[in-house]
Amino acid sequence: MTPSEAIRLVQKLKDGFPRIQISKGTAQIYAEFMHDLDYAEASDAIAGLIARSKFFPSIAEIREGMFASIGPGAVEVWGHVRDSAARFGRHGQPEFDTRTSAAVNAVGWERICNSTHDNQGTLCAQFRQAYESADRRITTQRNVGSLMAGPTSTPLLRGRTSALTGGGDAD
Repeated sequence: MTPSEAIRLVQKLKDGFPRIQISKGTAQIYAEFMHDLDYAEASDAIAGLIARSKFFPSIAEIREGMFASIGPGAVEVWGHVRDSAARFGRHGQPEFDTRTSAAVNAVGWERICNSTHDNQGTLCAQFRQAYESADRRITTQRNVGSLMAGPTSTPLLRGRTSALTGGGDAD
Protein backbone atom coordinates (compact mmCIF):
# COMPACT_ATOMS: atom_id res chain seq x y z
CA MET A 1 0.00 0.00 0.00
CA THR A 2 1.06 3.57 -0.38
CA PRO A 3 2.13 5.73 2.55
CA SER A 4 -1.10 7.74 2.18
CA GLU A 5 -3.17 4.58 2.41
CA ALA A 6 -1.28 3.42 5.49
CA ILE A 7 -1.97 6.75 7.16
CA ARG A 8 -5.67 6.50 6.22
CA LEU A 9 -5.81 3.12 7.95
CA VAL A 10 -4.19 4.52 11.08
CA GLN A 11 -6.75 7.34 10.95
CA LYS A 12 -9.52 4.74 10.61
CA LEU A 13 -8.21 3.03 13.76
CA LYS A 14 -8.05 6.36 15.56
CA ASP A 15 -11.62 7.19 14.52
CA GLY A 16 -12.84 3.70 15.47
CA PHE A 17 -11.41 4.02 18.98
CA PRO A 18 -11.95 7.73 19.72
CA ARG A 19 -10.93 7.54 23.37
CA ILE A 20 -7.42 6.42 22.46
CA GLN A 21 -4.73 9.06 22.16
CA ILE A 22 -2.23 8.14 19.45
CA SER A 23 1.21 9.70 19.64
CA LYS A 24 3.16 10.59 16.52
CA GLY A 25 5.53 7.70 17.20
CA THR A 26 2.69 5.20 17.60
CA ALA A 27 1.02 6.38 14.40
CA GLN A 28 4.33 6.08 12.55
CA ILE A 29 4.98 2.58 13.84
CA TYR A 30 1.47 1.39 12.90
CA ALA A 31 1.82 2.85 9.40
CA GLU A 32 5.31 1.40 8.95
CA PHE A 33 4.24 -2.08 10.00
CA MET A 34 1.31 -2.05 7.59
CA HIS A 35 3.26 -0.90 4.49
CA ASP A 36 3.39 -4.39 2.98
CA LEU A 37 -0.32 -5.17 3.35
CA ASP A 38 -3.00 -4.89 0.70
CA TYR A 39 -4.97 -1.73 1.44
CA ALA A 40 -8.47 -3.12 0.81
CA GLU A 41 -7.84 -6.28 2.81
CA ALA A 42 -6.21 -4.35 5.67
CA SER A 43 -9.13 -1.92 5.69
CA ASP A 44 -11.55 -4.84 5.96
CA ALA A 45 -9.50 -6.42 8.76
CA ILE A 46 -9.46 -3.11 10.66
CA ALA A 47 -13.21 -2.66 10.19
CA GLY A 48 -13.73 -6.13 11.66
CA LEU A 49 -11.51 -5.33 14.63
CA ILE A 50 -13.33 -2.05 15.24
CA ALA A 51 -16.64 -3.91 15.18
CA ARG A 52 -15.69 -6.68 17.60
CA SER A 53 -12.81 -5.40 19.75
CA LYS A 54 -13.25 -3.58 23.02
CA PHE A 55 -9.66 -2.39 23.00
CA PHE A 56 -7.39 -0.74 20.46
CA PRO A 57 -5.84 -3.57 18.42
CA SER A 58 -2.13 -4.25 18.36
CA ILE A 59 -0.20 -4.37 15.11
CA ALA A 60 0.00 -8.14 15.58
CA GLU A 61 -3.80 -8.44 15.77
CA ILE A 62 -4.18 -6.48 12.54
CA ARG A 63 -1.55 -8.58 10.76
CA GLU A 64 -2.95 -11.85 12.11
CA GLY A 65 -6.35 -10.88 10.74
CA MET A 66 -4.77 -10.23 7.37
CA PHE A 67 -2.90 -13.49 7.12
CA ALA A 68 -5.33 -15.84 8.81
CA SER A 69 -6.37 -18.78 6.72
CA ILE A 70 -9.55 -18.06 4.79
CA GLY A 71 -9.75 -21.50 3.26
CA PRO A 72 -11.72 -24.48 4.45
CA GLY A 73 -11.53 -25.52 8.08
CA ALA A 74 -9.63 -28.51 9.40
CA VAL A 75 -12.69 -30.74 9.64
CA GLU A 76 -13.65 -30.06 6.01
CA VAL A 77 -10.07 -30.74 4.90
CA TRP A 78 -10.13 -33.96 6.95
CA GLY A 79 -13.03 -35.13 4.77
CA HIS A 80 -10.96 -34.52 1.64
CA VAL A 81 -8.02 -36.38 3.16
CA ARG A 82 -10.26 -39.36 3.98
CA ASP A 83 -11.60 -39.30 0.40
CA SER A 84 -8.03 -39.29 -0.91
CA ALA A 85 -7.12 -42.18 1.37
CA ALA A 86 -9.99 -44.21 -0.08
CA ARG A 87 -9.07 -43.24 -3.63
CA PHE A 88 -5.26 -43.62 -3.48
CA GLY A 89 -4.71 -46.13 -0.69
CA ARG A 90 -1.68 -46.25 1.56
CA HIS A 91 0.73 -46.69 -1.35
CA GLY A 92 -0.67 -43.76 -3.33
CA GLN A 93 0.84 -40.31 -3.49
CA PRO A 94 -1.88 -37.66 -3.31
CA GLU A 95 -0.80 -34.02 -3.43
CA PHE A 96 -2.03 -31.66 -0.76
CA ASP A 97 -1.43 -28.02 0.06
CA THR A 98 1.26 -27.19 2.61
CA ARG A 99 -1.03 -27.09 5.66
CA THR A 100 -2.73 -30.35 4.77
CA SER A 101 0.57 -32.08 3.98
CA ALA A 102 1.98 -31.05 7.35
CA ALA A 103 -1.10 -32.39 9.15
CA VAL A 104 -1.13 -35.64 7.14
CA ASN A 105 2.56 -36.17 7.90
CA ALA A 106 1.97 -35.50 11.60
CA VAL A 107 -0.84 -38.07 11.81
CA GLY A 108 0.70 -40.48 9.33
CA TRP A 109 -0.65 -41.36 5.88
CA GLU A 110 -0.59 -45.09 6.57
CA ARG A 111 -2.50 -44.60 9.87
CA ILE A 112 -5.12 -42.57 8.01
CA CYS A 113 -5.46 -45.20 5.28
CA ASN A 114 -5.63 -48.09 7.75
CA SER A 115 -8.03 -46.39 10.12
CA THR A 116 -11.35 -47.91 11.06
CA HIS A 117 -14.63 -46.32 11.97
CA ASP A 118 -13.79 -46.82 15.65
CA ASN A 119 -10.73 -44.54 15.62
CA GLN A 120 -11.94 -41.88 13.16
CA GLY A 121 -12.78 -39.40 15.93
CA THR A 122 -9.32 -39.67 17.44
CA LEU A 123 -7.57 -39.33 14.08
CA CYS A 124 -9.78 -36.39 13.12
CA ALA A 125 -8.91 -34.62 16.38
CA GLN A 126 -5.20 -35.28 15.86
CA PHE A 127 -5.45 -34.06 12.27
CA ARG A 128 -7.31 -30.91 13.31
CA GLN A 129 -4.70 -30.10 15.94
CA ALA A 130 -1.85 -30.64 13.47
CA TYR A 131 -3.64 -28.68 10.72
CA GLU A 132 -4.31 -25.71 12.99
CA SER A 133 -0.70 -25.78 14.22
CA ALA A 134 0.56 -25.79 10.63
CA ASP A 135 -1.83 -22.96 9.80
CA ARG A 136 -0.48 -20.83 12.68
CA ARG A 137 3.12 -21.56 11.66
CA ILE A 138 2.51 -20.73 7.99
CA THR A 139 0.53 -17.61 8.88
CA THR A 140 3.38 -16.41 11.10
CA GLN A 141 5.95 -17.12 8.38
CA ARG A 142 3.91 -15.19 5.80
CA ASN A 143 3.32 -12.36 8.23
CA VAL A 144 6.95 -11.91 9.23
CA GLY A 145 8.25 -12.63 5.72
CA SER A 146 6.14 -9.97 4.05
CA LEU A 147 7.01 -7.48 6.76
CA MET A 148 10.72 -8.06 6.32
CA ALA A 149 10.51 -7.79 2.53
CA GLY A 150 10.40 -4.00 2.34
CA PRO A 151 11.53 -0.81 4.00
CA THR A 152 9.73 0.02 7.23
CA SER A 153 10.58 3.67 7.58
CA THR A 154 10.24 6.36 4.99
CA PRO A 155 10.45 10.14 5.36
CA LEU A 156 7.06 10.36 3.64
CA LEU A 157 5.45 8.18 6.33
CA ARG A 158 7.11 10.17 9.10
CA GLY A 159 5.73 13.41 7.65
CA ARG A 160 2.26 12.02 7.14
CA THR A 161 1.97 10.54 10.63
CA SER A 162 2.42 13.99 12.13
CA ALA A 163 -1.00 14.93 10.71
CA LEU A 164 -2.60 12.25 12.91
CA THR A 165 -1.14 13.79 16.02
CA GLY A 166 -1.84 17.41 15.19
CA GLY A 167 1.58 18.13 13.77
CA GLY A 168 0.69 19.07 10.19
CA ASP A 169 -1.16 18.16 7.03
CA ALA A 170 -1.38 14.59 5.77
CA ASP A 171 -0.77 15.50 2.14
